[in-house]
Amino acid sequence: MEYGFTHYILLRFYQPMVISLGGEEIVTEKDAYIIYPPYARQLYRPLSGGFTNDYVRFFADESFIKSYDLPLNEVFYSSNNSEPALCISMITWMLTDVMHDHGEEMAEQLKAALKSLQENMIIVSAKSFREHLRRKQFANLREQVRADPVGWTVEKMAQKVYLTRSHFYSTYKEQFGASPADDLMRFTMDRAKKLLKETPLQVYEIAEQCGYMNSNNFTRAFKKYTGVSPLKFRNGG
Repeated sequence: MEYGFTHYILLRFYQPMVISLGGEEIVTEKDAYIIYPPYARQLYRPLSGGFTNDYVRFFADESFIKSYDLPLNEVFYSSNNSEPALCISMITWMLTDVMHDHGEEMAEQLKAALKSLQENMIIVSAKSFREHLRRKQFANLREQVRADPVGWTVEKMAQKVYLTRSHFYSTYKEQFGASPADDLMRFTMDRAKKLLKETPLQVYEIAEQCGYMNSNNFTRAFKKYTGVSPLKFRNGG
């Protein structure tokens, strides 16, 4: 097992099931999905008779799972069941073909299944829906800041999503694994590096385009972040 990677299980039930979650029994409709995270108790039974299911067990780190914004240990549904089913079937077949290494192909099929579920997910609980909207709101904000980091502060980012600074900070770090301040610096320095490599602008002009009114402050910040001065970075040092 690679460091930081743990196993998850993606299940699709073809018949209505009774699934125990958080001490409660939930009766599902047919074609219910659930992703069990590491160490989660897997307690389920058919509502009546037998049952059929598709499943795939996979190893992943937390950032991989978060990138698909799918609920964990919670029932959800999809408006498109054929694509995930086909991907899971392909993975199952590849696992039986011991004569060939299908590692990369299985990884691509897994990504395709998760992407389809993400795009076609039907959320059933109000709490999960609110959390989904919040994660999407934060993701949109982050992309907005990444595209143009100038003028943003942690306080302005928090105001954008109507949260206090402390609540925003903890929620942001939980979702992305980095603090908003760290991301602001990274996005700003990414812009600076791009301008240094791709334009003939002077350092003071790049400093201004990165939100620094003083080029000396920009140079100090750039050197602290990258380990080299802006000019040395431009010259390949």
